[in-house]
Amino acid sequence: MPKALFEHKVFSVQMTDGGHIYTAHPGAVGILAFRDDNLVLVKQERPAIAAKDYLEIPAGKLDIPGEPKEACARREMMEETGLRPLRLGYLGSYLSSVGCSNERIWIFMADQFEEVERPEADDDTTVVEISFSDVEEMVFQGRITDAKTIAALYFFNVRPLDKREPEWVEV
Repeated sequence: MPKALFEHKVFSVQMTDGGHIYTAHPGAVGILAFRDDNLVLVKQERPAIAAKDYLEIPAGKLDIPGEPKEACARREMMEETGLRPLRLGYLGSYLSSVGCSNERIWIFMADQFEEVERPEADDDTTVVEISFSDVEEMVFQGRITDAKTIAALYFFNVRPLDKREPEWVEV
């Protein structure tokens, strides 16, 4: 049974009976959002890496107990972009850093939106729309280095062409 060494509202630091220390995290969602022929990305400050305008897909923590992942994805998309997804398709999930955390990030795809007023959010984001091919090129150039963004592109690109469309869920 892990022992809590530190508790925070978003995560905790745990130690196993064997002495392994890790961060316990509630998980997160990321949204690969297509609008016309572009991807919707956000620029935001990321102090942990001293970045003022870090470019990534809209995403956020599962920080409301019991909130379904799709609801979290819709909420985060609205908070960060002012776009409410009308449907979401699940693309896949991954563990972000298994050596030191149990955080899992679930990736969804969205392609239909309703513009809404952005709710008051904790973070200040700037919305940018960039063509899919330009985003891929930016990854290869090292201009986009965010793991969830790269994972989302990967999940989308490895789908067989006849299964490119995910199973959509109305939200």
